[in-house]
Amino acid sequence: MSIFTKGKPVGLADILASKVARVARLQEVRQAFSDATLISITLNIPGNIKNSRQIQLIFRAGMRELTRVFTAQWQTTHLDLQTGPEVILVVDVSANTCKAKAVAFETQFALGRLFDVDVLAADGKYLSRATLGIPCRTCYVCGEDAKICARSQQHPWFAMQKALNALYIRYVSKDKEKWISTAIRAMLYEVSVTPKPGLVDPGSQGSHKDMDAFLFIDSAISLRPYFTALYEVSLSWTASLPSLFEEIRRLGIKAEITMLKTTEDVNTHKGVIFSLGILFSASVYQKQVSLDLQNIICQMLAGLTEQAFVGLSNKSTLTAGEMQFLSYGLTGVRGEAEKGFPTVFDLALPYLKNRKGTMNDRLLDTLMLIATSIKDTNLIKRAGDITVLADLQEQVTRYFDLGGAKTTAGKAYMYQLDQVFIRQNLSLGGSADLLILTIFLELLTDAL
Repeated sequence: MSIFTKGKPVGLADILASKVARVARLQEVRQAFSDATLISITLNIPGNIKNSRQIQLIFRAGMRELTRVFTAQWQTTHLDLQTGPEVILVVDVSANTCKAKAVAFETQFALGRLFDVDVLAADGKYLSRATLGIPCRTCYVCGEDAKICARSQQHPWFAMQKALNALYIRYVSKDKEKWISTAIRAMLYEVSVTPKPGLVDPGSQGSHKDMDAFLFIDSAISLRPYFTALYEVSLSWTASLPSLFEEIRRLGIKAEITMLKTTEDVNTHKGVIFSLGILFSASVYQKQVSLDLQNIICQMLAGLTEQAFVGLSNKSTLTAGEMQFLSYGLTGVRGEAEKGFPTVFDLALPYLKNRKGTMNDRLLDTLMLIATSIKDTNLIKRAGDITVLADLQEQVTRYFDLGGAKTTAGKAYMYQLDQVFIRQNLSLGGSADLLILTIFLELLTDAL
Protein backbone atom coordinates (compact mmCIF):
# COMPACT_ATOMS: atom_id res chain seq x y z
CA MET A 1 0.00 0.00 0.00
CA SER A 2 1.61 3.25 -1.14
CA ILE A 3 0.52 6.80 -1.78
CA PHE A 4 3.02 7.09 -4.61
CA THR A 5 2.62 3.92 -6.68
CA LYS A 6 0.40 5.55 -9.28
CA GLY A 7 -0.13 9.04 -10.59
CA LYS A 8 1.23 11.22 -13.35
CA PRO A 9 4.49 12.99 -12.45
CA VAL A 10 4.51 16.78 -12.48
CA GLY A 11 7.41 19.19 -12.96
CA LEU A 12 8.42 22.38 -11.20
CA ALA A 13 6.76 24.46 -13.92
CA ASP A 14 3.44 22.69 -13.29
CA ILE A 15 3.70 23.29 -9.54
CA LEU A 16 4.50 26.99 -10.00
CA ALA A 17 1.66 27.43 -12.50
CA SER A 18 -0.74 25.78 -10.08
CA LYS A 19 0.37 28.13 -7.30
CA VAL A 20 -0.20 31.16 -9.52
CA ALA A 21 -3.67 29.89 -10.44
CA ARG A 22 -4.49 29.32 -6.76
CA VAL A 23 -3.51 32.89 -5.90
CA ALA A 24 -5.77 34.14 -8.71
CA ARG A 25 -8.68 32.04 -7.41
CA LEU A 26 -8.15 33.43 -3.91
CA GLN A 27 -8.21 36.96 -5.28
CA GLU A 28 -11.50 36.28 -7.07
CA VAL A 29 -13.01 34.86 -3.90
CA ARG A 30 -11.70 37.81 -1.88
CA GLN A 31 -13.50 40.22 -4.21
CA ALA A 32 -16.77 38.36 -3.62
CA PHE A 33 -16.26 38.04 0.16
CA SER A 34 -14.25 41.09 1.16
CA ASP A 35 -14.82 40.90 4.92
CA ALA A 36 -14.56 37.13 5.44
CA THR A 37 -11.71 34.83 6.36
CA LEU A 38 -10.45 32.60 3.54
CA ILE A 39 -9.00 29.15 4.12
CA SER A 40 -6.92 27.51 1.40
CA ILE A 41 -6.55 23.75 1.80
CA THR A 42 -3.88 21.80 -0.07
CA LEU A 43 -1.63 18.82 0.56
CA ASN A 44 2.08 18.78 1.33
CA ILE A 45 3.30 15.79 -0.69
CA PRO A 46 7.03 15.39 -1.49
CA GLY A 47 8.25 14.14 -4.85
CA ASN A 48 6.78 14.55 -8.32
CA ILE A 49 3.61 12.46 -7.75
CA LYS A 50 1.11 14.94 -6.32
CA ASN A 51 -2.14 13.14 -7.02
CA SER A 52 -3.30 9.52 -6.93
CA ARG A 53 -6.24 7.49 -5.69
CA GLN A 54 -4.65 7.25 -2.25
CA ILE A 55 -3.86 10.96 -2.17
CA GLN A 56 -7.48 11.72 -3.05
CA LEU A 57 -8.61 9.45 -0.23
CA ILE A 58 -6.35 11.34 2.19
CA PHE A 59 -7.73 14.68 1.04
CA ARG A 60 -11.36 13.58 1.34
CA ALA A 61 -10.73 12.21 4.82
CA GLY A 62 -9.22 15.53 5.86
CA MET A 63 -12.04 17.52 4.28
CA ARG A 64 -14.64 15.51 6.20
CA GLU A 65 -12.87 16.52 9.37
CA LEU A 66 -12.39 20.14 8.31
CA THR A 67 -16.05 20.60 7.41
CA ARG A 68 -16.82 19.67 11.01
CA VAL A 69 -14.24 22.17 12.24
CA PHE A 70 -15.31 25.06 9.99
CA THR A 71 -18.82 26.11 9.05
CA ALA A 72 -18.27 27.53 5.58
CA GLN A 73 -20.31 30.31 3.99
CA TRP A 74 -19.00 29.20 0.62
CA GLN A 75 -16.74 26.47 -0.72
CA THR A 76 -15.07 25.86 -4.05
CA THR A 77 -15.67 22.64 -5.87
CA HIS A 78 -13.11 20.04 -4.91
CA LEU A 79 -10.37 20.71 -7.47
CA ASP A 80 -8.86 17.40 -8.56
CA LEU A 81 -5.72 18.83 -10.14
CA GLN A 82 -2.68 16.96 -11.42
CA THR A 83 -0.64 18.98 -8.95
CA GLY A 84 -2.89 17.87 -6.09
CA PRO A 85 -6.40 18.45 -4.77
CA GLU A 86 -7.38 21.91 -3.51
CA VAL A 87 -10.35 23.59 -1.81
CA ILE A 88 -11.04 27.16 -0.69
CA LEU A 89 -13.42 27.83 2.20
CA VAL A 90 -15.03 31.15 3.11
CA VAL A 91 -15.63 31.38 6.86
CA ASP A 92 -17.38 34.06 8.93
CA VAL A 93 -15.00 33.64 11.89
CA SER A 94 -11.96 35.66 12.92
CA ALA A 95 -8.71 34.74 11.21
CA ASN A 96 -6.96 34.10 14.55
CA THR A 97 -9.65 31.62 15.60
CA CYS A 98 -9.44 29.90 12.21
CA LYS A 99 -5.66 29.63 12.41
CA ALA A 100 -5.85 28.09 15.89
CA LYS A 101 -8.37 25.52 14.63
CA ALA A 102 -6.25 24.84 11.54
CA VAL A 103 -3.18 24.18 13.66
CA ALA A 104 -5.19 21.87 15.92
CA PHE A 105 -6.34 19.94 12.85
CA GLU A 106 -2.82 19.69 11.41
CA THR A 107 -1.53 18.49 14.77
CA GLN A 108 -4.30 16.18 16.01
CA PHE A 109 -5.85 14.64 12.89
CA ALA A 110 -4.11 11.38 11.98
CA LEU A 111 -3.26 12.65 8.48
CA GLY A 112 -3.08 16.33 9.40
CA ARG A 113 0.68 16.43 8.86
CA LEU A 114 0.07 16.03 5.13
CA PHE A 115 -2.19 19.12 4.95
CA ASP A 116 -1.43 22.79 4.49
CA VAL A 117 -4.38 24.77 5.88
CA ASP A 118 -3.52 28.39 5.09
CA VAL A 119 -5.62 31.17 6.64
CA LEU A 120 -6.00 34.49 4.81
CA ALA A 121 -7.38 37.38 6.91
CA ALA A 122 -9.74 40.05 5.58
CA ASP A 123 -6.80 42.48 5.25
CA GLY A 124 -5.16 40.11 2.76
CA LYS A 125 -2.44 38.82 5.08
CA TYR A 126 -1.66 35.16 5.71
CA LEU A 127 -1.51 34.12 9.35
CA SER A 128 1.47 32.07 10.42
CA ARG A 129 1.89 29.89 13.48
CA ALA A 130 4.32 32.50 14.81
CA THR A 131 1.49 35.06 14.69
CA LEU A 132 -0.26 33.13 17.45
CA GLY A 133 2.91 32.13 19.25
CA ILE A 134 2.50 28.50 18.17
CA PRO A 135 5.65 26.37 17.62
CA CYS A 136 6.64 25.52 14.05
CA ARG A 137 5.59 22.24 12.48
CA THR A 138 7.92 19.33 13.07
CA CYS A 139 9.52 17.21 10.35
CA TYR A 140 7.72 13.88 9.90
CA VAL A 141 11.04 12.14 9.28
CA CYS A 142 13.21 13.32 12.20
CA GLY A 143 10.89 15.39 14.39
CA GLU A 144 12.96 18.58 14.19
CA ASP A 145 11.81 21.97 12.83
CA ALA A 146 10.26 21.19 9.43
CA LYS A 147 11.33 24.52 7.87
CA ILE A 148 14.98 23.94 8.73
CA CYS A 149 14.89 20.43 7.26
CA ALA A 150 13.19 21.72 4.12
CA ARG A 151 15.61 24.60 3.54
CA SER A 152 18.68 22.43 4.06
CA GLN A 153 17.15 19.50 2.15
CA GLN A 154 18.05 17.37 5.12
CA HIS A 155 16.19 14.30 3.90
CA PRO A 156 16.03 12.74 0.41
CA TRP A 157 12.56 12.64 -1.10
CA PHE A 158 12.35 8.84 -0.87
CA ALA A 159 12.89 9.03 2.92
CA MET A 160 10.04 11.53 3.20
CA GLN A 161 7.79 9.36 1.03
CA LYS A 162 8.59 6.33 3.17
CA ALA A 163 7.60 8.27 6.29
CA LEU A 164 4.37 9.46 4.70
CA ASN A 165 3.52 5.97 3.48
CA ALA A 166 3.94 4.68 7.03
CA LEU A 167 1.64 7.45 8.27
CA TYR A 168 -0.96 6.53 5.64
CA ILE A 169 -0.77 2.81 6.42
CA ARG A 170 -1.29 3.46 10.14
CA TYR A 171 -4.33 5.58 9.33
CA VAL A 172 -5.87 2.97 7.02
CA SER A 173 -5.25 0.16 9.50
CA LYS A 174 -6.92 2.10 12.29
CA ASP A 175 -9.77 3.17 10.01
CA LYS A 176 -10.32 -0.41 8.81
CA GLU A 177 -10.59 -1.67 12.37
CA LYS A 178 -13.10 1.08 13.15
CA TRP A 179 -15.34 0.05 10.24
CA ILE A 180 -15.09 -3.68 10.98
CA SER A 181 -15.72 -3.35 14.70
CA THR A 182 -18.71 -1.09 13.99
CA ALA A 183 -20.27 -3.76 11.75
CA ILE A 184 -19.79 -6.44 14.40
CA ARG A 185 -21.08 -4.18 17.16
CA ALA A 186 -24.22 -3.50 15.12
CA MET A 187 -24.99 -7.24 14.99
CA LEU A 188 -24.26 -7.68 18.69
CA TYR A 189 -26.39 -4.68 19.64
CA GLU A 190 -29.36 -6.07 17.71
CA VAL A 191 -29.30 -9.48 19.37
CA SER A 192 -28.94 -7.78 22.78
CA VAL A 193 -32.17 -5.77 22.45
CA THR A 194 -34.95 -7.21 24.60
CA PRO A 195 -37.78 -8.12 24.47
CA LYS A 196 -38.22 -8.55 20.71
CA PRO A 197 -41.35 -10.29 19.34
CA GLY A 198 -40.34 -13.79 18.20
CA LEU A 199 -36.66 -12.86 17.90
CA VAL A 200 -33.64 -14.15 19.78
CA ASP A 201 -32.50 -11.97 22.67
CA PRO A 202 -30.53 -12.57 25.88
CA GLY A 203 -33.62 -13.81 27.69
CA SER A 204 -35.40 -15.79 24.99
CA GLN A 205 -34.88 -17.95 21.94
CA GLY A 206 -38.02 -16.43 20.49
CA SER A 207 -39.50 -18.56 17.74
CA HIS A 208 -36.06 -19.95 16.86
CA LYS A 209 -35.55 -23.13 18.86
CA ASP A 210 -32.23 -23.84 17.16
CA MET A 211 -30.73 -20.49 18.17
CA ASP A 212 -29.76 -18.46 21.21
CA ALA A 213 -27.92 -15.20 21.86
CA PHE A 214 -24.56 -16.96 22.23
CA LEU A 215 -24.91 -18.52 18.78
CA PHE A 216 -25.53 -15.06 17.33
CA ILE A 217 -22.43 -13.74 19.06
CA ASP A 218 -20.31 -16.54 17.61
CA SER A 219 -21.86 -15.98 14.19
CA ALA A 220 -21.19 -12.23 14.25
CA ILE A 221 -17.55 -12.72 15.22
CA SER A 222 -17.08 -15.30 12.46
CA LEU A 223 -17.89 -12.58 9.91
CA ARG A 224 -14.85 -10.45 10.77
CA PRO A 225 -12.82 -11.84 7.80
CA TYR A 226 -15.77 -11.00 5.52
CA PHE A 227 -15.85 -7.36 6.54
CA THR A 228 -12.06 -7.19 6.43
CA ALA A 229 -12.12 -8.37 2.81
CA LEU A 230 -14.96 -5.96 1.98
CA TYR A 231 -13.02 -3.01 3.38
CA GLU A 232 -9.86 -3.80 1.45
CA VAL A 233 -11.71 -4.41 -1.82
CA SER A 234 -13.98 -1.39 -1.56
CA LEU A 235 -11.26 1.08 -0.56
CA SER A 236 -9.26 0.39 -3.71
CA TRP A 237 -12.09 -0.42 -6.15
CA THR A 238 -11.66 1.22 -9.56
CA ALA A 239 -14.09 -0.73 -11.75
CA SER A 240 -17.86 -0.17 -12.06
CA LEU A 241 -20.23 -0.20 -9.11
CA PRO A 242 -22.31 -3.12 -10.46
CA SER A 243 -19.11 -5.15 -10.67
CA LEU A 244 -18.35 -4.19 -7.07
CA PHE A 245 -21.69 -5.72 -6.11
CA GLU A 246 -20.72 -8.91 -7.90
CA GLU A 247 -17.53 -8.99 -5.84
CA ILE A 248 -19.59 -8.47 -2.67
CA ARG A 249 -21.73 -11.43 -3.70
CA ARG A 250 -18.67 -13.59 -4.22
CA LEU A 251 -17.28 -12.68 -0.82
CA GLY A 252 -20.73 -13.12 0.69
CA ILE A 253 -20.94 -16.71 -0.48
CA LYS A 254 -17.66 -17.46 1.28
CA ALA A 255 -18.88 -15.64 4.40
CA GLU A 256 -22.08 -17.67 4.43
CA ILE A 257 -20.08 -20.91 4.34
CA THR A 258 -17.99 -19.66 7.29
CA MET A 259 -21.10 -18.63 9.21
CA LEU A 260 -22.84 -21.99 8.69
CA LYS A 261 -19.71 -23.85 9.73
CA THR A 262 -19.59 -21.78 12.92
CA THR A 263 -23.27 -22.27 13.73
CA GLU A 264 -23.46 -25.92 12.61
CA ASP A 265 -25.73 -25.06 9.67
CA VAL A 266 -28.05 -22.68 11.53
CA ASN A 267 -28.89 -19.58 9.47
CA THR A 268 -28.20 -16.72 11.87
CA HIS A 269 -26.98 -13.89 9.62
CA LYS A 270 -27.58 -14.79 5.97
CA GLY A 271 -29.72 -11.72 5.39
CA VAL A 272 -27.19 -9.50 7.13
CA ILE A 273 -24.35 -10.83 4.99
CA PHE A 274 -26.30 -9.51 2.00
CA SER A 275 -27.71 -6.21 3.29
CA LEU A 276 -24.99 -5.07 5.70
CA GLY A 277 -22.35 -6.24 3.22
CA ILE A 278 -23.77 -3.82 0.65
CA LEU A 279 -24.06 -0.89 3.07
CA PHE A 280 -20.62 -1.56 4.55
CA SER A 281 -18.93 -1.77 1.16
CA ALA A 282 -20.69 1.35 -0.14
CA SER A 283 -19.68 3.34 2.96
CA VAL A 284 -16.02 2.41 2.47
CA TYR A 285 -16.14 3.07 -1.29
CA GLN A 286 -17.57 6.53 -0.52
CA LYS A 287 -14.21 7.54 0.94
CA GLN A 288 -12.75 7.88 -2.55
CA VAL A 289 -15.65 9.58 -4.36
CA SER A 290 -17.94 12.59 -4.01
CA LEU A 291 -21.20 10.64 -4.08
CA ASP A 292 -24.09 10.34 -1.66
CA LEU A 293 -24.12 6.95 0.10
CA GLN A 294 -27.60 6.03 -1.14
CA ASN A 295 -26.59 7.07 -4.65
CA ILE A 296 -23.68 4.63 -4.51
CA ILE A 297 -25.97 1.81 -3.37
CA CYS A 298 -28.54 2.55 -6.08
CA GLN A 299 -25.87 2.55 -8.79
CA MET A 300 -24.41 -0.63 -7.39
CA LEU A 301 -27.74 -2.49 -7.43
CA ALA A 302 -29.43 -1.06 -10.52
CA GLY A 303 -31.72 -3.71 -12.05
CA LEU A 304 -31.33 -6.12 -9.12
CA THR A 305 -35.00 -7.02 -8.66
CA GLU A 306 -35.65 -7.32 -12.39
CA GLN A 307 -32.80 -9.79 -12.68
CA ALA A 308 -33.86 -11.67 -9.55
CA PHE A 309 -37.48 -12.25 -10.55
CA VAL A 310 -37.26 -12.70 -14.31
CA GLY A 311 -38.59 -15.97 -15.76
CA LEU A 312 -40.24 -17.24 -12.57
CA SER A 313 -43.11 -18.82 -14.50
CA ASN A 314 -40.65 -21.28 -16.03
CA LYS A 315 -39.15 -22.42 -12.74
CA SER A 316 -40.24 -25.76 -11.26
CA THR A 317 -39.37 -24.82 -7.67
CA LEU A 318 -39.61 -21.39 -6.13
CA THR A 319 -38.03 -19.82 -3.06
CA ALA A 320 -40.22 -18.15 -0.44
CA GLY A 321 -39.21 -14.76 -1.79
CA GLU A 322 -40.11 -15.74 -5.35
CA MET A 323 -43.50 -17.04 -4.25
CA GLN A 324 -44.21 -13.81 -2.39
CA PHE A 325 -43.28 -11.82 -5.47
CA LEU A 326 -45.71 -13.82 -7.62
CA SER A 327 -48.47 -13.78 -5.00
CA TYR A 328 -48.17 -10.27 -3.61
CA GLY A 329 -45.67 -8.40 -5.80
CA LEU A 330 -43.25 -8.11 -2.88
CA THR A 331 -39.57 -7.58 -3.74
CA GLY A 332 -38.36 -7.98 -0.14
CA VAL A 333 -34.88 -6.95 0.90
CA ARG A 334 -33.75 -6.84 -2.74
CA GLY A 335 -36.25 -4.10 -3.48
CA GLU A 336 -35.35 -2.20 -0.31
CA ALA A 337 -31.66 -2.44 -1.15
CA GLU A 338 -32.11 -1.45 -4.81
CA LYS A 339 -33.83 1.76 -3.67
CA GLY A 340 -30.93 2.59 -1.37
CA PHE A 341 -32.50 1.32 1.89
CA PRO A 342 -34.98 4.21 2.24
CA THR A 343 -36.53 2.68 5.36
CA VAL A 344 -33.15 2.92 7.06
CA PHE A 345 -31.99 6.32 5.81
CA ASP A 346 -35.26 8.22 5.65
CA LEU A 347 -37.15 6.74 8.60
CA ALA A 348 -35.31 4.53 11.08
CA LEU A 349 -32.01 6.43 11.37
CA PRO A 350 -33.55 9.89 11.96
CA TYR A 351 -35.99 8.32 14.42
CA LEU A 352 -33.21 6.58 16.35
CA LYS A 353 -31.10 9.72 16.50
CA ASN A 354 -33.96 11.74 17.98
CA ARG A 355 -35.18 9.05 20.40
CA LYS A 356 -34.38 9.52 24.09
CA GLY A 357 -33.74 6.89 26.74
CA THR A 358 -31.48 3.86 27.11
CA MET A 359 -29.92 2.27 24.06
CA ASN A 360 -32.11 -0.81 24.53
CA ASP A 361 -35.32 1.25 24.65
CA ARG A 362 -34.33 3.41 21.68
CA LEU A 363 -33.49 0.35 19.58
CA LEU A 364 -36.64 -1.54 20.57
CA ASP A 365 -38.83 1.39 19.55
CA THR A 366 -36.90 1.73 16.31
CA LEU A 367 -37.36 -1.97 15.56
CA MET A 368 -41.13 -1.70 16.00
CA LEU A 369 -41.24 1.38 13.78
CA ILE A 370 -39.37 -0.53 11.08
CA ALA A 371 -41.70 -3.52 11.48
CA THR A 372 -44.77 -1.50 10.50
CA SER A 373 -42.96 0.43 7.76
CA ILE A 374 -42.01 -2.58 5.65
CA LYS A 375 -43.69 -5.78 4.54
CA ASP A 376 -41.49 -8.16 6.51
CA THR A 377 -41.16 -11.16 4.21
CA ASN A 378 -39.85 -13.34 7.02
CA LEU A 379 -43.00 -12.66 9.03
CA ILE A 380 -45.23 -13.37 6.01
CA LYS A 381 -43.36 -16.58 5.27
CA ARG A 382 -43.85 -17.88 8.80
CA ALA A 383 -47.50 -16.81 8.95
CA GLY A 384 -48.26 -18.16 5.47
CA ASP A 385 -50.59 -15.21 4.90
CA ILE A 386 -50.02 -11.52 4.20
CA THR A 387 -52.92 -10.57 6.46
CA VAL A 388 -50.50 -10.97 9.38
CA LEU A 389 -49.27 -7.47 8.53
CA ALA A 390 -52.60 -5.94 9.55
CA ASP A 391 -52.42 -7.73 12.91
CA LEU A 392 -48.88 -6.46 13.39
CA GLN A 393 -49.98 -2.90 12.66
CA GLU A 394 -52.61 -3.08 15.40
CA GLN A 395 -50.14 -4.61 17.86
CA VAL A 396 -47.47 -1.97 17.26
CA THR A 397 -50.03 0.83 17.47
CA ARG A 398 -51.09 -0.54 20.85
CA TYR A 399 -47.45 -0.70 21.94
CA PHE A 400 -46.78 2.95 21.11
CA ASP A 401 -50.13 4.04 22.58
CA LEU A 402 -48.91 2.57 25.86
CA GLY A 403 -45.76 4.71 25.61
CA GLY A 404 -43.38 2.26 23.93
CA ALA A 405 -40.24 0.97 25.61
CA LYS A 406 -39.92 3.93 27.96
CA THR A 407 -43.01 2.96 29.97
CA THR A 408 -43.62 -0.04 32.21
CA ALA A 409 -46.89 -0.73 30.43
CA GLY A 410 -45.31 -0.60 27.00
CA LYS A 411 -42.47 -2.92 27.99
CA ALA A 412 -44.92 -5.35 29.65
CA TYR A 413 -47.01 -5.43 26.48
CA MET A 414 -43.91 -6.24 24.44
CA TYR A 415 -43.19 -9.24 26.68
CA GLN A 416 -46.76 -10.42 26.10
CA LEU A 417 -46.40 -9.89 22.35
CA ASP A 418 -43.20 -11.93 22.38
CA GLN A 419 -45.14 -14.87 23.85
CA VAL A 420 -47.88 -14.46 21.21
CA PHE A 421 -45.26 -14.55 18.45
CA ILE A 422 -43.60 -17.62 19.96
CA ARG A 423 -46.91 -19.51 20.16
CA GLN A 424 -47.67 -18.64 16.53
CA ASN A 425 -44.06 -19.30 15.41
CA LEU A 426 -43.71 -15.75 14.06
CA SER A 427 -40.57 -13.64 13.79
CA LEU A 428 -39.55 -10.19 12.57
CA GLY A 429 -36.31 -11.31 10.90
CA GLY A 430 -36.47 -8.82 8.04
CA SER A 431 -37.07 -5.92 10.41
CA ALA A 432 -34.18 -7.05 12.61
CA ASP A 433 -31.81 -6.98 9.63
CA LEU A 434 -32.78 -3.38 8.83
CA LEU A 435 -32.30 -2.49 12.48
CA ILE A 436 -28.72 -3.76 12.21
CA LEU A 437 -28.14 -1.44 9.24
CA THR A 438 -29.60 1.46 11.21
CA ILE A 439 -27.37 0.69 14.19
CA PHE A 440 -24.32 0.45 11.92
CA LEU A 441 -24.91 3.93 10.51
CA GLU A 442 -25.60 5.40 13.94
CA LEU A 443 -22.46 3.88 15.48
CA LEU A 444 -20.38 4.85 12.45
CA THR A 445 -21.47 8.47 12.77
CA ASP A 446 -20.38 8.49 16.40
CA ALA A 447 -17.04 6.83 15.52
CA LEU A 448 -16.05 9.30 12.80
